[in-house]
Amino acid sequence: MGNENVLVTIEVPIWNGEPFIKNCISAILLQTHKNIEVIIHDNGSDDKTYELLEKFIAGDPRFSVIKVPFKQAADPSRNEAARLAKGEYICFLDVDDTITADYVEKLLDAVIGHDFAYCNWLKVFPGGSKEVRRAIREDDQGNVFNRESVLALQKRIVGNTSPKNPMDLDLFSSICGKIYRRSIIVENDLNLINVDTLGGANDALFNFDFLEYAQSGAHVDEPLYIYLSNPNSYTHTQKIEKIEMFPKQYRRFEEKIALYNKGDEYLLALKYRIFIQSFGAFIIASSSGSSKERQKEVLSQYFDSEYLKDALEVVSAKTFAPIFKPFFHAIKKRRLNFALFYINLALKYRNKR
Repeated sequence: MGNENVLVTIEVPIWNGEPFIKNCISAILLQTHKNIEVIIHDNGSDDKTYELLEKFIAGDPRFSVIKVPFKQAADPSRNEAARLAKGEYICFLDVDDTITADYVEKLLDAVIGHDFAYCNWLKVFPGGSKEVRRAIREDDQGNVFNRESVLALQKRIVGNTSPKNPMDLDLFSSICGKIYRRSIIVENDLNLINVDTLGGANDALFNFDFLEYAQSGAHVDEPLYIYLSNPNSYTHTQKIEKIEMFPKQYRRFEEKIALYNKGDEYLLALKYRIFIQSFGAFIIASSSGSSKERQKEVLSQYFDSEYLKDALEVVSAKTFAPIFKPFFHAIKKRRLNFALFYINLALKYRNKR
């Protein structure tokens, strides 16, 4: 569509990505939009990541590899890439995921004239089954939207006040599956908070900031981003201590809401985020490898959090799909044992997919 000369930057942070590098790099090499630069950070890998990178990208001047001598999360790498990049637009890819061959081309075609664009995801489960996850807007009135709709999406990223599926929270929040006008990031000094600081929500907070400055955007209604569920990745390693960090995330959202003078609707959306995130809390506890006693101890403390108590006074579980309602009704009634039982069944089902 005449965008062949537009340079797009792709950033890929890697930590011990040996099993995934071939598929990831191959997907980038197959991109139909050829005018790309690829910035790769090898974040302290102690496997054959660097050797394989040298092999797969040898002789391709579009690739550069920054070798970080210590293990770190993806966020510092992505912040650095946004400043080093030469592309007018930038997108982010996790090494254990992949993308369709026309990913950059279609996102670029959509984003021209706008500040960002995003696509649907194809989620691939450990057992090989697949599920398309459609990233709709809250108002869902088409694929191109104005400033008013951008703000609706910003509020939606804080939390969904009409939730159906708790996993949708992550889909809207992630920086993957999106393309950004890079100048907005640089000129407004936007940064991802290190996930080690908050335990999560770093992508959502970044997108919250970005959408404050974005004027318009677009949605590509196709599953161009392929999410491969990898429980051993840096960000998905389930440490039960993450649950104890949730209040830090909520405080950051409160600070952002105050900074940008957002109203009570945003605070209500935050209460729904807190409610929905109880699903994640129980998954983290059940997947952490901690003893049952430790799981119940941390989850009991989570139930006693003032943030959750306040949220439960105003949120409703009625909009959730029937399969999720039993869990969220249990949270409302503070039935810890039933919620744990539900999550353990859900994890068994997921592992079979």
